[in-house]
Amino acid sequence: VYELEGDFVNAYKAFTTTIRLKPDYAMAYYSRASVNDAMGDERGYAKDIAKTIELKKDFFVAVFAKARTDYTKGDLKKAIVGFSDAINIRPDFYIAYSMRGSCKFKSGDIDGAISDYNMEIKLMPNHIMGYVNRSVAYAEKKDYRSAINDITTAMGIDPMWSQAYIYRGLYEIKSNNKDSGCLNFRLAQKMNNPAADQYMKEYCK
Repeated sequence: VYELEGDFVNAYKAFTTTIRLKPDYAMAYYSRASVNDAMGDERGYAKDIAKTIELKKDFFVAVFAKARTDYTKGDLKKAIVGFSDAINIRPDFYIAYSMRGSCKFKSGDIDGAISDYNMEIKLMPNHIMGYVNRSVAYAEKKDYRSAINDITTAMGIDPMWSQAYIYRGLYEIKSNNKDSGCLNFRLAQKMNNPAADQYMKEYCK
């Protein structure tokens, strides 16, 4: 109740008391970690999350939270291991594949990233970022036709997302289809995308 009311000091005290009374209660450490996070105590948060996982290795939300923290800190190797552990616990959780795919992409494992985005899309076919991220990975491999197909699918999910037209315009330009690329940039301009003017100047003189 203290946590819900935003009284993090008393919430911390209550969870600490719980831990003193029952030191093997994983949920109390996870709850205190949430309070530490809210108060900006990164070390306390990390310590309590680690203790939660030590006590209960299949505590999914803690495993996933630790992986996200490692990702945010830029420790991609640890993050990949963490997201893999999360997937082993919950193989149906599409966001874990998305996050692991992003780690692999940033690590240079483009094929591994595409494989994870494939699973993300299989589990959640209407999740726009699955198609967007996979399109970027395909473009990295210079497979611009596949990149265009994916970003076009993303545009079908959300036709008002102007950045998709920027992506598709770039892929078309890279495919030596300048007219089509510039048409996409113009459409992005009409949708008031702030980057569209610069792309028009750069590619469509």
